[in-house]
Amino acid sequence: MEDDFNEESNMKKYIVIIIIIFIFTTVPFFYNFHENLNGEISNWSAFGEYFNGVLTPFLTIINIIVFVKISKAISDIDERRSDKEKQFQKELILMQFRKQEIDELNETLKKSLVLELKDNMLDATYPITYASTCLEEFLNTKLILFGLEEKDGLTQQIIHYHRLLQNLNSCFLQNKKIKRELTLDLLNTKNAIISGLQTIILEK
Repeated sequence: MEDDFNEESNMKKYIVIIIIIFIFTTVPFFYNFHENLNGEISNWSAFGEYFNGVLTPFLTIINIIVFVKISKAISDIDERRSDKEKQFQKELILMQFRKQEIDELNETLKKSLVLELKDNMLDATYPITYASTCLEEFLNTKLILFGLEEKDGLTQQIIHYHRLLQNLNSCFLQNKKIKRELTLDLLNTKNAIISGLQTIILEK
């Protein structure tokens, strides 16, 4: 809006300048030679040459100024477009990184809730241990990727899920019965975490 106003103001300025130049070039000529102006073509031809000779330098200068301003305006538009394209590319790459992190985390958390019976208990609980490690890494290095801080609600849910996984791991290692409340809490918290991270992508 401000650029349009400036362009309009500059255009009016150029028109005023041209009118002033026209007045200051034609008035002196008519003042000095109006008595000699008649129907003779040669007289009007001389007036045309005079008018052309006086105005051409001024109009050339104005054309140069206008050309420079137009070139600068086009350059500014191209620069702004380039900046927008770069920003869009950065946001697109960031979104892809976030989506990849969410998919990997979701898959890891899913595996931690579906354990296979194995002879070695450590092998059976490996998905839980691996999920816990992934959550720790997420909390330590990847919060910034989603613009999260430690005090945020979603971060607290991740911390809570990490504690739940530790409880789940203890139940398996101690051969305790897994309470229904723990299972529900794990499922609900996992869904809340994934949903919260996906919401961040949509909002950004």
